[in-house]
Amino acid sequence: MIVNPDSAIVVQPPIGVEAAWAAGWTPVEARLAVDAHKRGIFTYSWQLTIDVPAYPPIKAAVDQRLASPDGLPWTVDGASRAPGRLEREAAQELYDNWLERLRRSTLRDLAMMGFSVWRHPRTIDPDTQRTEIRSVERWPLAAVGYTPYPMLGVIGYYAIIRGGTRIQLPRPGTTDGDWTVVGEGDQPHLDGAICSLDVSFTAGQIMERARANLGKTMGRASPIGEMPPGTPLEDKNGQTPEAAAMQTVVAGLGTDIAGALMPSGAKITKFEVGTAAIGYFHESLLDRILHVALAVLGRGGALAKTDAQYQGMAELEVPEDLIRRDVRALERSVSALFALLARSNAGLGVETPRLNGHFPDTEQDARIKAKQEREIAESAKLAGYHAAVQAERANGFDFVGPDGQARLNAIAARCGVIAPSLPPQGLPPVLVKVPPTTTTLVPESEVPAPAGHALAAPTPGPGPAAKPGIAAEA
Repeated sequence: MIVNPDSAIVVQPPIGVEAAWAAGWTPVEARLAVDAHKRGIFTYSWQLTIDVPAYPPIKAAVDQRLASPDGLPWTVDGASRAPGRLEREAAQELYDNWLERLRRSTLRDLAMMGFSVWRHPRTIDPDTQRTEIRSVERWPLAAVGYTPYPMLGVIGYYAIIRGGTRIQLPRPGTTDGDWTVVGEGDQPHLDGAICSLDVSFTAGQIMERARANLGKTMGRASPIGEMPPGTPLEDKNGQTPEAAAMQTVVAGLGTDIAGALMPSGAKITKFEVGTAAIGYFHESLLDRILHVALAVLGRGGALAKTDAQYQGMAELEVPEDLIRRDVRALERSVSALFALLARSNAGLGVETPRLNGHFPDTEQDARIKAKQEREIAESAKLAGYHAAVQAERANGFDFVGPDGQARLNAIAARCGVIAPSLPPQGLPPVLVKVPPTTTTLVPESEVPAPAGHALAAPTPGPGPAAKPGIAAEA
């Protein structure tokens, strides 16, 4: 592991220790790095995110997490007429030259650390007098910190520059023109997958070490010698000559020899590691894959869309909401940077450019259906309310005055609707058409509810004589 982020010196652990198998990390060191990360010190957790892909399940999970958002058709959208068009073209140039190459690494920071930081100093072009950004770099998160208390002259996220000076950073998802913090929420670093990968990484690599050591003796018989009854192994001078001779014979059985000479009554048995031990490593690997999937992908399995059978862990899918969060964080931060530059150059009234990941709205049909089901449910409530009012009037009750208002309030409360205000002259005998109990599924972009629908605005003016139906309030 790199002990000092300002130095390129790598400390190599001794061969044979646990850290030699986990990229220099022991379980204790990895846990301390994650604990410091949760408290706003990212020096070692940032290095841990660089090292954990050495474990194949983690690398595969991270690649799967990044595949969908990085493969979207990202575009810069904006106005098609000046002055907005000029700002859109400038934003497109900034994206093509600098931001596009940072997209995948920024998405990796979002997945593993929960946030990312960009450094992009503004300059003034002496010829055009436009505010421009001519370089954008990811700031190393080892030189970023977080504090919830304004005791260090900063609060929230801050960058550490040469000399230990702390620079106040903007809130996640915003920019100040020179720095941008890509992320969502108040403390996005707590959403990073690294918070749950310390044990999975170190334990997985140590398990690989144990399996490799086991492979050296798998299938090879290890002889075990048993001394004749009554023969001591040690005396006051140490190992007895008989025991030493027996040990030499047993050790030699593993080499190419023709025979062995043993004391009378001695026995030789063999010890061999069988395939039952391999099953333990297989189960441990499946556990590690599941833990990594829960930390990086947000789920431990997926339901197949065809037969609703639980899929194997090799067929894991990333939840759509998790991908949408990564895409939204990048869109919001980049669009904020575009907007700041556009307003600096063309004024506050300009239509600002925006970054669009074109993430498909796979839940549109379900959302439209749910909305229309709510409308149908509200229509059913109104129908019940109208029927109750009509029944009261058929029984001779006149909805006039305070008593009429109280009766309307009671009926409305029973039906789950809002009671109308009763006019001074009482409830007029106005008949309305109650909407049907079923409706056709239409996209949201089409015309709103048709005339006569419970949610449609009433049409003023006289109309044809109403047919007998259900009475309603004014």
